[in-house]
Amino acid sequence: MVWNRASWAALGLMLGAVGGAIAQSEWMPPTGNSPAPLVVAGTINASNRAVPISGANPLPVSGSVTSTPSGTQNVAVQNFPASQPVTVGNFPATQQVSVSNLPATQPVSGTVSVSNLPATQAVTTSPARGTATTATVSLGTTAQQVVAAGANRSYFMVQNQSATADVACTTDGTTPAIGSTANPSVLLKPNSLLQASGAAGAFMPVGAVMCIASAASTLLHVRYVQ
Repeated sequence: MVWNRASWAALGLMLGAVGGAIAQSEWMPPTGNSPAPLVVAGTINASNRAVPISGANPLPVSGSVTSTPSGTQNVAVQNFPASQPVTVGNFPATQQVSVSNLPATQPVSGTVSVSNLPATQAVTTSPARGTATTATVSLGTTAQQVVAAGANRSYFMVQNQSATADVACTTDGTTPAIGSTANPSVLLKPNSLLQASGAAGAFMPVGAVMCIASAASTLLHVRYVQ
């Protein structure tokens, strides 16, 4: 085929709707009839590289290309700080907290402040129980010890068994006297007694119990726990 002006005109009409610029190349033999490059509008797709096209191939495209991914995509995010601030709203004023697996007792150090206690506290006590030591002592007009001192004493009782004689006793180990204010003693009239027990709030003397009688051979019953 001989490429002449008519051939080039026909080719330009066929490519008019495709667009681009077609330049002369080595498969288009230069002749005096070769026209200047034709400028057309549209898009030129070069799918056969065996057909040389002068200029860039593929042809440059301006604008943007959008690709919609499908399936699962992997996203790599870098340069995150070690911690992230989190803001949580709409929490109630109080929260319930459940704590389990705590030991039965907890060690506490430092200062512990306890408030809101009532003015008085109920206290339940149990009486001391045990076997009392008993004895019968014959008193005279000279003082003698009837119960030894005992730091763990929980009960003691002395009873004047005479129907006529008086007995005087002390509970701190001092010498008793009958009718003397110099050394105050507890006066036991005939058939009266002196006792103390370790009830809650009660005072328990723990000294030696000393006694004296107003007459010889005055019997004194003694009972104590210590």
